[in-house]
This record gives sequence, structure tokens and C-alpha cells, in this order.
Amino acid sequence: MIAKYRGYGMAALAVAMVAVLVYWGYDRVNRASPGETKKATTDNVETALGISPIAVIGKVAQASGTGYKIEVIQVLKGDVKGNRSIQVAVPGGPGILANNEEYVFALAPSLSGPPNFYGMIDPFIFQIKNNKVAAITNDAQVAAAFQETNMSVAELASKLAAK
Repeated sequence: MIAKYRGYGMAALAVAMVAVLVYWGYDRVNRASPGETKKATTDNVETALGISPIAVIGKVAQASGTGYKIEVIQVLKGDVKGNRSIQVAVPGGPGILANNEEYVFALAPSLSGPPNFYGMIDPFIFQIKNNKVAAITNDAQVAAAFQETNMSVAELASKLAAK
């Protein structure tokens, strides 16, 4: 009888050890490495604009390093503290945005204060052409997942005003 219970005990111990090893392996594979950050992403413009405290329509005036000078055309949400010209940090630097083109920016204020802003989510820059909202990002996976939306600038502005 004791041998029977000993057999069950050994089997239970073996199962527990395997479970611990499997969990440990899963945890190691899915845990962020030290210093690694997870990036917030979205597949639609409504989410990006909804979580961002500031949304503007602006025209690219100049690229410099990883930032762009943007001439604000219209503030859709939030406050840019009266700045008609803002600086937007864009990962990937020059070449993502075209000079003199208009974009919609979903922004947050930088710790260095106005007129400096950044995007909290990827994508945070959108272009509306022919009533289609397209994401502007240098991340191919984010771009592939983004759902283009049929929407005019006026419809976008009214949606933000309604919130």
C-alpha cells in the first residue's frame, strides 16, 4: 500500500517539476529583456486620436534630425499653447514626411514643454487624401495592420468635437 502511494507521489512530483519548467520557459520567452520597451500600437485612427491629448492638422515646414517643424493649420483637440509652429519628434527621422504636405498628428506634450510634441502610439501621423485616412509610419507591421478609413477632415473634426 505504501509503495502505491509512493508511486503516486513520485508521479505528482514529476508533473509539478515539468509544469514549473514549462512555466519558467514560457515566462523567459515572453518577458521583456532588461531595457526593452513595449510599443503601443493601433490599427485605426479613432483610437490614436482618442488616447492622445492633442490632435492637430499641420503642414510640414522643415525636417531636422529626428524632428519636424510643423505649421499648425487647425487644432482638433487639446491645446498647443498658442504655438502656430510646433516641433514634432518622429522616430526614423527625415524622409517619413514630405515638405509642404498636410498631416493629422495625434500628439502629447514633450517634457521639454511647448512647442515640442511627440506621438504616444504608432501610428500617430495620418494623411487624408481623397477622403481616405492612411497611416504614416516606418514600422511595416503597424502599417500592414492599419485599417484605412473612408473619412473626410470635416468628419474627423466632428468626431473629435463630439467626444
